[in-house]
Amino acid sequence: MLQLLPAVIGFTAPKEQDFAWYDLNQLLAGHWLILLVMAIAALLLVMPRSSTRPIELARELLIIIPAVLLYDVARGLVQGRESEAVQRASNIVDIERAAGMFWEPAIQNWFLGIQPLTNFMNFTYLMGMWPVIVLIAIWLFAKHRDAYPLYRDAFLISGGIALVCYALLPVAPPRFVDGLGFVDTVASQTQAYALPDAPLIVNQYAAMPSLHFGWVLLVCIALAHRSNGIAPMLLAVYLPTAMFFSIIATGNHFILDAVAGAAVVLVGLALSYGLHSMIGDKPADLQEPVPIYARSSN
Repeated sequence: MLQLLPAVIGFTAPKEQDFAWYDLNQLLAGHWLILLVMAIAALLLVMPRSSTRPIELARELLIIIPAVLLYDVARGLVQGRESEAVQRASNIVDIERAAGMFWEPAIQNWFLGIQPLTNFMNFTYLMGMWPVIVLIAIWLFAKHRDAYPLYRDAFLISGGIALVCYALLPVAPPRFVDGLGFVDTVASQTQAYALPDAPLIVNQYAAMPSLHFGWVLLVCIALAHRSNGIAPMLLAVYLPTAMFFSIIATGNHFILDAVAGAAVVLVGLALSYGLHSMIGDKPADLQEPVPIYARSSN
């Protein structure tokens, strides 16, 4: 019976030779395990140097993990509306063509012409989202606790807005629109989707808004806001830029998907800021300065 389980759940095990140690695209099959190891390592490194108590970390995990699981599961439940999602993607193509900004085919073709760059785009698409979010979130939580709730709530609010969009207005990725010639480089060149849970947590019709881009942008805003020095600033610019090109080069999103993703996280950040302003819980560096005449003199 156990031997039949992989076939029942639709999992085809890759051949042993597919996992050559030197082949990055094959090693990406374990990207969720890599993320888990990175998160644990970061916690072990940061927590002893922080005043954070284990109970505080547990509380945050009880907030974030169910929210992320809800996001991943709920976004994978849109079924029976494939033709609607593809038609909406075609409408996006028409809008971009009318605006003279349908550049996605040229961008992907350029990357496809240089295989190492295509490999790097696949890597960025798979490893440039959750690892970046988790590591910056751990850094904020451990080192900049006053700012952490602002960005955590922006993350949750923007995720909620996106889920409503996915449910009401499903949109297919470019690679599903006939006649455009897009290649699904992640599926065709990596083993990232050769996992039993992939059909559940990957909604093929949740292209707009792109939180792959939006959430990376959000945490990089936090990085730029709370870090010093030119290196973190450059990193905060590089990461969303690389993610922008990766979502297009892999055939997963249109340019307008990224624009919508940025808009959603900025709305989420604004709403979070307003919420924390009302309850008097803004980060210290975002507090309005007290007028000189209102300060008590000693």
